[in-house]
Amino acid sequence: MENEQNKYSLENPRMAPLKAAFFGLLIVLTLNTAAAGILHLLIFGFDAGNLNSTAAKLLQIANQLWFFLLPGLVLSLYIFGDVTKLIRFKLPKIKELGFFGLGMLFLMPIINNLIVVQNYLLVQASEKVPLIKNILQGLQSLDTMLESSYKNLLTPSNAFDVAIIIVVVSITPAVCEEVFFRGFLQRAFELRFNKFIGALISATIFGMLHLNPFGTIGLIILGMYFGFSVYRSGSIFVGMFLHFVNNFFAVLAFLIPSVGDQQGSGSLQISFVQFIDALKVVILLSIAFGIVIYLINSYYKRRNIYS
Repeated sequence: MENEQNKYSLENPRMAPLKAAFFGLLIVLTLNTAAAGILHLLIFGFDAGNLNSTAAKLLQIANQLWFFLLPGLVLSLYIFGDVTKLIRFKLPKIKELGFFGLGMLFLMPIINNLIVVQNYLLVQASEKVPLIKNILQGLQSLDTMLESSYKNLLTPSNAFDVAIIIVVVSITPAVCEEVFFRGFLQRAFELRFNKFIGALISATIFGMLHLNPFGTIGLIILGMYFGFSVYRSGSIFVGMFLHFVNNFFAVLAFLIPSVGDQQGSGSLQISFVQFIDALKVVILLSIAFGIVIYLINSYYKRRNIYS
């Protein structure tokens, strides 16, 4: 059995990388729709009132472990034979975390303000095009429903619940989603195309699967940066670190109103002045972010490091 497994590698996988990527995606989609729903019904039945319980939060952790982490690891081993090399289980240097973390300090406010710009433009377009207005109303309904679910998940009932929320929202997704999206999926696309295209495709899928109607573009940009950090550093742990930082600040912004505004990504009540201010922030911080990307690339090129 060991010899049978060892004959598969990144250069000689069990199936073609593109086929492997879509096969893995199909498995994860199936697990997260059918299996997750069945598991929820078995535990909670049809009692929606239990959704705010600690048990519901623990179920979220279990879902991440079983429906992202496990498929990512098993598929990597089964198809490519070498989990460590494929997913890039390599410890990064502290300064690498610092470089990419600096980029996150610019990227998070860029995305927050980009959503303001995006929503303002959507409202303006909806006033001129009836189809866009209908689409916008549908997106608002979906966003309201999802926001209610997030509020249930993020509202603590006691001090212990705060710790559970941090694990559910910040730690578990950072580990499990990165193993699947930036580990297995991105790597499979990289082997078929190239590193940039692999990161772009996996980031697009990552953003769309979160079903955040007004935050999809921001999530794709985040996923692209996570993917860039992983293939540039050669370490999945850098992506996990950045993912954790982003989600942790989102939790803080919800739990502590002074940390971030409480307008919500689906807010369409945006004045022209707010639009202009947000646009200025996006432009100025994007320049700073671009400089950080340039410095990161220069750092790795000087050392001829490219995973």
